[in-house]
Amino acid sequence: MEYANIMLELGGDTGTTVPKRNVSAAEIAVLTAIHGEAAISEIDPCDGPVDKDGDPVQTSNRAELARLKAMYGHAKDSDDKSIVETLFPGAAARVFETLDELDIDESFYKADRVQPKRKADPLDHDEDGKKGGSKARKGRATKKAVEAAVDDAIDDAADAAQDDEGDSGDGVGDMNDGAADILK
Repeated sequence: MEYANIMLELGGDTGTTVPKRNVSAAEIAVLTAIHGEAAISEIDPCDGPVDKDGDPVQTSNRAELARLKAMYGHAKDSDDKSIVETLFPGAAARVFETLDELDIDESFYKADRVQPKRKADPLDHDEDGKKGGSKARKGRATKKAVEAAVDDAIDDAADAAQDDEGDSGDGVGDMNDGAADILK
């Protein structure tokens, strides 16, 4: 049997919302029938009730049905029929055991965690999590970035030409002595 902690709007009234702990899947079905489809919210699955030793309580279908009849047997639908009897007809009725069986929309479940809004750093111009950068359109370089790249390439070429002065340009001078002997 699966259990959950829930928030219940009594009679579907948002002004009278109460928390309920360790509510079985079958009890959620009964509460939904009594209070309305949207009365259950913030469903947070839990381990369920435990005995005095801390072990999970094992509940049979028959025991859960008896418990629900004792607690909610007085609740009647518009035809003056017991809601529990209508949901689970018969003496050996099978009650809902899992939350999935209830087919409840995900929006009624409690969020795992709320993501806090991250305050934007005014110095993070390109929103990459680091200070600096520029807000260039994606896929296109800014004019300044292109000019800087060209200037860097020209400087690198000038440095390389200066390093190669007195070299024959065949690359042999850049090799170690053993490789130079082989190529001669």
